[in-house]
Amino acid sequence: MSAANNNDRAAGRPGILVVAPAWVGDMVMAHSLIQVLRADRPAARITLLAPPATLPLAAFMAEVDGGVEQPVGRGRLGLADRWRLGRSLRAARHDWAILLPNSLKSALAPWWAGIPRRTGYRREGRSVLLTDPRRLDKQRLPRTVDRFVALGRPANAAPGEVPWPRLTVPAGAAV
Repeated sequence: MSAANNNDRAAGRPGILVVAPAWVGDMVMAHSLIQVLRADRPAARITLLAPPATLPLAAFMAEVDGGVEQPVGRGRLGLADRWRLGRSLRAARHDWAILLPNSLKSALAPWWAGIPRRTGYRREGRSVLLTDPRRLDKQRLPRTVDRFVALGRPANAAPGEVPWPRLTVPAGAAV
């Protein structure tokens, strides 16, 4: 899996960067969001930004076009590394970033990349880095998977149907 093609945006193909979770179970639940994004935006270029432990799962998500490894380990601030990551993401010219982790740190690279639309839940004082900060209503969205999928839909939209994760082994892959 490689980084998304930089020429896609110039060709009119919008790019979505999904900042993925660090935990394997959460990454599997993120596939429900990715399926919704692909169904709603069939022409979009979907790229996952994920830590080394979960990025390999992107290969089992047919809807994902590319992956970028998050170089900063869990629990580390790593401002210089996050700044370099943001600057490197700038070349891919994504239109939208969806931040699944709730940390302030997860919002830095998309902000430094200059991604014009940055959606995530208001947490850890990061609202200033988001262009589409969402208020989390735990009554309306009781499960983590519901919360992930809601970020890919318009703010305050009805929760709607949440597809089950469907990881598939790529053709020709050794199992």
